[in-house]
Order: sequence, then structure tokens, then C-alpha cells
Amino acid sequence: MKVSKTVSIDIDLLQRTLQSNEKFSEIVSLALENYLFFQRETEEGNTIYFTRNFKTKIPVHIIWSLINFENISKWVKMIDKIEYLTDYKKRKGAKCKLYGKVGDIERTSIAEIIEYRKNERFVYRAQGDFTIVSSVAIRSVGNKNEINFIAVIGLSKELASKELYHDIYSNLNSAFGLFEKVASTLS
Repeated sequence: MKVSKTVSIDIDLLQRTLQSNEKFSEIVSLALENYLFFQRETEEGNTIYFTRNFKTKIPVHIIWSLINFENISKWVKMIDKIEYLTDYKKRKGAKCKLYGKVGDIERTSIAEIIEYRKNERFVYRAQGDFTIVSSVAIRSVGNKNEINFIAVIGLSKELASKELYHDIYSNLNSAFGLFEKVASTLS
């Protein structure tokens, strides 16, 4: 699977559409921001893109309590444990070592928070056996909170296989379902 480096956009049409619909403008801005960010952060080659969105009445502070490295192993089964490498945990620049298993591969990676806006957005990059860039964004929509989860995983050509793609994708689907379940039980 190859990552395209070229994007073609009719700027006039996009500008008119964005000006006429504020909601659409927010969605497109978020999508373009994420797309451009992930294009910078991932290498061309074997890449898995995973996105999920859901709306919930679960309070932001409960959702946010799950979006950190301390709790990530509760809902991402590919991560067994974490070990902080910095004294601080919940801000840009915090680093930790992630231990886990994907398929038959034991993996270790160093993760760093590259963007942290409490109750709004959490982005981290992990490098090691796999390159992972993941983003979770939360925003209020009426009386609900919308959660947007994106993960881009770059695999080396040596590791890439249909079985591993399937295992990673299945794990991410399970993680997202478990995240929703854990979040709802805490509300």
C-alpha cells in the first residue's frame, strides 16, 4: 500500500463551501490538519490508516481520563504496559516506553506526546518496531461530545504481511469498541 504525496483541491470551490457552512468548515479543517500532519509523520510504504468517530453524552473529564498512557493498556490490548521516561506525564514532550505484542511479534517502542490540549486533543508518536502516529480529538456538539480517533501505523517491509495488517486492524477495532465500553461504564 502506497501513501499518496499529491492532493488536488479546487480552492475556489472549497473556499465557497467553507464560507457557506461553518460546520462543514470545522470538519474539513480538522480533516486537512490531520491529513497533512500524518503525511509529514509517516514514511511512504506499508501504512495502515485507522479512523473512528462516535458521539456520546459521557462527560469530557471521564473521556479524557482514559486518553493518557497510564490507561491506554486498559483498552488497547496490543500494549501490555508502559514505563515513563520523563518526570512529567500529561504534556507535550512526555515520553514513555510501550511494551506489547502484535501478532506473534513482541514489540517495544518509545512514545512521545507531540500535542496535548487538555480536554481537546492528544497526539503521540511511537517509534520502534512500528511507527505509530495517533490522535484523539474531543469536541462538544450540542449536548454530546464527539470523539475522533485516528491512527496511522507504518510497517517496515520486512514486517508487513496480510496477517499482520489483519491482526493490527482487528486489534484497533477491538480497542475502539473497548474504549467506548470502558468510557460508558465510568459515566
